[in-house]
Amino acid sequence: AHMRTGLAELFKAQEMLPGAPWTYLVVGRSRPIGSFSTTPRFESVLLQVGASEPWAGSLRLSMAQQLTRRWIGDAVRFSAPPGHEAELGWFNDGVARYVATVLLARLGLLSPNDWRDATAGELSVLATSPYASQGNAALSALASKDPVARATMTARGALYAMRESAVIEARSKGERRLENVLIDLLKQARNGKDTATAPLPPSAWIDTLSKDDPDAAKSFDAIVTQGGAVALPNEALGPCFRAGVGEYVAFDSGFDLETTRIDRDGRVTGVRSDGPAAKAGLRNGDVLESLSAREDDASVPVKIVVTRPGTARKVTIAYSP
Repeated sequence: AHMRTGLAELFKAQEMLPGAPWTYLVVGRSRPIGSFSTTPRFESVLLQVGASEPWAGSLRLSMAQQLTRRWIGDAVRFSAPPGHEAELGWFNDGVARYVATVLLARLGLLSPNDWRDATAGELSVLATSPYASQGNAALSALASKDPVARATMTARGALYAMRESAVIEARSKGERRLENVLIDLLKQARNGKDTATAPLPPSAWIDTLSKDDPDAAKSFDAIVTQGGAVALPNEALGPCFRAGVGEYVAFDSGFDLETTRIDRDGRVTGVRSDGPAAKAGLRNGDVLESLSAREDDASVPVKIVVTRPGTARKVTIAYSP
């Protein structure tokens, strides 16, 4: 409720879709701590989580990100040609994550260390992702089936938004941030109406952003369109933080662990051809019998037992993730 009210105040508007319920569907599953998923549904969010999961910063941020999508990607949204809607993931997921992070921090629901860790996590995604150099069109084509590609697009969008906000704040001497640009876009989407909004042309993003950042088109092309590196200014998180050098080790199952886990028949899906699972012998369509993995620790081997389709033979596959 705190976050919902904060979003309405941030956008200087009444709650969108008045009277419509917003439901959190919580499904308890046997999962290690740190392994949870939040998935948007119609007027709801599905949270799949272990019973012992603490209400930590990472979970608060993931839930808040989904709630923020009512504004970023719904109230403020851009049109796309049929079949290219996924190319807006940098905005719908990435910018929504940035806004959720900033607002949680302002409300005292995300500690400075949580904010630092969230940013370091996004940097680690880009540092370890095999798709980090892919442009937006290529990345979006993979995102529907590959969770690593989806995470890469989200992290890129969030860091790009953080960078742009720091640029705007520096140019305006603290008078404006990216949130002000989003408020301007919401006004355009409403076009004088009270609550209903219409999709904006993609050009509206650069046109509106350029009023605060004359280099907006160049930055967007380099980072989002082309997939270039995101260099965060030292002041991006405020004066109490500074940029440093880190080493990242990412857990990479090499297949779509989440979809496989919830598949009713236990079929393995999303095996990446160049990933560790494929190299160890896992195949799409294998039927999962058991899985042992520690998803927050890439140093612990993954052990999978599957049944091969068309046979009764069980195959044990072990590899470093």
